[in-house]
Amino acid sequence: MSQPVTQSSKPVLVPDAQVSKDIGPTPTAAVGAGWAMFAGVLFLVAGVWNVIGGWAALVRKEYFDQASMLYHDLQVVGWVWLGIGVIQVLTSYLLFARLPSGRVVGITLAALSMLVWFFTIGAYPIWAMMVVAIDALIIYGLAAHREAFE
Repeated sequence: MSQPVTQSSKPVLVPDAQVSKDIGPTPTAAVGAGWAMFAGVLFLVAGVWNVIGGWAALVRKEYFDQASMLYHDLQVVGWVWLGIGVIQVLTSYLLFARLPSGRVVGITLAALSMLVWFFTIGAYPIWAMMVVAIDALIIYGLAAHREAFE
């Protein structure tokens, strides 16, 4: 036969327990520093890819399918890619130096790059998807771990 289960009317107190509102590990400077370095390297890579893509759009138009682009003037798109890429390469140095202005400029440029590549995804789909994915990781790394820039 089973014995009846009795519940105690007194709550169990643990004297040194601390209650936290957040679930999961507390962000540390080391985690943020790793993401800041990762975002800086990815920003440098995305900038170089944008420079190469812009240069290719200006020099070798046959590499791209202009008819499937949202904006059909590949000359303008090439200059935009080239400009964004050069600014991204320069901004990566702000990220490596962990300056707060680099974080703001980095998020803004990654979002702009993502938008430009999304609108031209028909011209070079695989390359565009890779740059959009890298830009998304950059935005996450810079936005979620701001403690590395303080």
